Amino acid sequence: LTSNGLFTTSNINNGQIISLEGVNNDCRVIGDTAYAITVNPFPSQVNLVSSDPDLSVCFQDQITLTATGGALFEFFLNGNPIAGPDSSNSLVVTELEQGDVITVNGAFGDCATPSNDQLTFNVTKLDLLITADPGNFLCEGEQVLLQASVADRDEFFLDGSSQGSPGVNAALLLNSVNDGTIATFSGTDLATGCVQTSGNDVFLSVLPNADISPAGPLSICEDEELILTTQATGYVQWYLNGSPILGANLDSLFVSTSGDYA
Repeated sequence: LTSNGLFTTSNINNGQIISLEGVNNDCRVIGDTAYAITVNPFPSQVNLVSSDPDLSVCFQDQITLTATGGALFEFFLNGNPIAGPDSSNSLVVTELEQGDVITVNGAFGDCATPSNDQLTFNVTKLDLLITADPGNFLCEGEQVLLQASVADRDEFFLDGSSQGSPGVNAALLLNSVNDGTIATFSGTDLATGCVQTSGNDVFLSVLPNADISPAGPLSICEDEELILTTQATGYVQWYLNGSPILGANLDSLFVSTSGDYA
């Protein structure tokens, strides 16, 4: 019996039912609600294993982690939760960094136990970067040189299609490309066998050549003007004798001075 309406116990078994009976003098009233109690045990042993048992992996390897010993699992990367808690006992991870540590908690209900295993990964990561010379904005028909940071073997790709077998040449010269072409490359480290794609893509934009009308050479009389027009789209810059004309950024240009216009 209690006089303040509170009941506290730590000695209760799974499936036991708690109900309430109120007493006032000799009058007893049974409560409307009874509570069936679920007592969850703490997992006695939680284990975590990796699909790569020696924990030596490449940066972009796909690693499957599998936990046992509970009904619910929560995975952690360097102490930070990355998945769960839920009933899934496996997790696929990629792009681990050197020294990353993965652990898991197994639980029944809210009663969790950390895994006996703490997986610390040894990761081979290549520092790969691809660049384009003279840049990723090109004129129609212009050459472009793709250059890759040096790996033991390099393989270039245009829109996902290989441009040749992996080799020691860290450059690829293209005489022309289509607008919107995406260039990437993969590098191979022979010591570990790791193959990794570049950390960036190069998106190549090809600008069509600007046609000028009327076509030259042209002659006009003194004090006479000529209107040059272009069908070029996007940003327009007119040139006189190879130098940009200040403020000449429209698709038409009034000409009264001799020279080579472009």
